[in-house]
Amino acid sequence: MSKLPRSAQLYLVLIYLLGAGAAGFAVVMPAPKVDAEWWELGLYLFLAALASSKKIRLMRHRSAEDHVSLSLGYVLTCTALLRFGPSAAVLVSAFGSLTHSLFPLSKRQPTHQLLFNVSTAILETWAAGLVFLWLNHHSLILQNPGTYPAVAGFSLTYFLLNTGCVAVIVALCTGQRPLTLWRETFFWTAPSYFAGGCVSTLAILLFSSHIGFVLLLL
Repeated sequence: MSKLPRSAQLYLVLIYLLGAGAAGFAVVMPAPKVDAEWWELGLYLFLAALASSKKIRLMRHRSAEDHVSLSLGYVLTCTALLRFGPSAAVLVSAFGSLTHSLFPLSKRQPTHQLLFNVSTAILETWAAGLVFLWLNHHSLILQNPGTYPAVAGFSLTYFLLNTGCVAVIVALCTGQRPLTLWRETFFWTAPSYFAGGCVSTLAILLFSSHIGFVLLLL
C-alpha cells in the first residue's frame, strides 16, 4: 500500500471506514420478517465461497476484454437479500469476497486489496439492500409487479457502487479520469447486474419454498 499514490491511500482508508460502518449497521439492524429456514443461509455462504470467482460470459464484443459477464457470487447475494434481508446479504457478499481474495493461496491478494474488496462488498450490498427495502415497502414479500422496481433499484445501486469504487481506485493509481475510465471500461457490465437480479427474483417467485429448485435454477 505504501507504494500507491497518496490520494489512492487516502481513498482506500475512506473505503475501509465506510465498509466498517456499513458492517456495524448491518449487525445492529433488526431483520425484516423472514419466511425462510435459517440453515439456508449457511448453504448460501458455502456456495458463495465456491462461486465468488466464477463468471458466466453473457456477450462478447470485438475486443476480448470488452465482454459482459455475470458473477455467480452476485446472484447468490441477490437471492440471500430476497430471502433474509440486507444484513444476511452483506454476510454472504463479504464472505464470498473474502474467500475469493484468500484462495487459491498461490494467487492470494495483498492485504490492502483484500480489505478493499471486502469493504466494497459490504458497502455496496448494504446500500443496495436498503434501497430494495425502501422501494419494497420495508418488506421481503415479493409482489408482482410491485417488487420489480425494488429489484431494479437494488441492481442499479449495486452496479454503480461496485464499478464506481473500482474505477476510482484504478484511476487514482494510473492517473486517469475516473468518469472516463468508468464509462469506457465498466459501463458495459451493467446488463449482468440486472440479469442477476432478475434471475434471483424469478427463482424466488417460482420456487420460494423449495430451496433445491431455487439453487438449481440459479
